[in-house]
Amino acid sequence: AGRGDEGREDVVCIEARDNWFTTTTGTYCVIIQILRCAYCVEGADTLQLIMRDTIGDFNWLRIWVANGNDDGDPDTQLVTNPDDILASGQYDKQVVNVGSLYHVNLGESLSELAGRFQTTVKKLLRLNPDLVENDPLMPDQELCIVPCSDIPLIPADTI
Repeated sequence: AGRGDEGREDVVCIEARDNWFTTTTGTYCVIIQILRCAYCVEGADTLQLIMRDTIGDFNWLRIWVANGNDDGDPDTQLVTNPDDILASGQYDKQVVNVGSLYHVNLGESLSELAGRFQTTVKKLLRLNPDLVENDPLMPDQELCIVPCSDIPLIPADTI
């Protein structure tokens, strides 16, 4: 799976036979779901690098907030301390949320959602690479959204 496969579901079936094709084990099928709004952590990843790769944003706090509470999903990792993700590969091959899942309502558009969630259409497209910018959204269509990702960081010395 790669970028653009988010939210896709594939069925892979396998049938084993002997060398003479006289005996089969039967057909075994598995469903592979490509998670939307999720990222598989590699050994050297930091929260900042993950945000850069997903929406081109360096504000790692957004991804930490998306993983600071147990979401009840056994596949995603709870990150209670942002420094833990760097701790000796502890999170290698773990899945972290990069945003929130949103289900589209009838008549909503990408530009409307971008305004509502204080982000940009470009960032929504980057998080949901299976979308085409001017195609209509379908009711109950699932989107990954990082709210407030178009609000600039305020330097600490100006507060």
